Amino acid sequence: MPQILRTDSSNSDFQTLVKLLDADLSIRDGEEHAFYAQYNKTDQLKYVIVLYQDQKPVACGAIREFAEAVMEIGKNQPEAIQLYQKIGFEVIENYGQYAGIDNSVCMQKTVMS
Repeated sequence: MPQILRTDSSNSDFQTLVKLLDADLSIRDGEEHAFYAQYNKTDQLKYVIVLYQDQKPVACGAIREFAEAVMEIGKNQPEAIQLYQKIGFEVIENYGQYAGIDNSVCMQKTVMS
């Protein structure tokens, strides 16, 4: 059964998984990777999770506060875009540093009333 550890960015398993993610994103993003990397620093994150399967770290996630329920994801990550849409996120106009960046998809969680 999978186990979830709530931690911060000092966790060594989180750091290892982020290095693997960065290697994958470098391939997916190509020349645009440096642009995204400057905004995706993982040091000093307070809210991190690491998912373990059979006591091995297999997935991770982190939340950095920007504004309520908004996020950015690259177009070259269609699996992630579909996942977030499935759980209620909708595509919005690109915000902040992502405004005018064609490879970025900004999303916001739909609030149910």
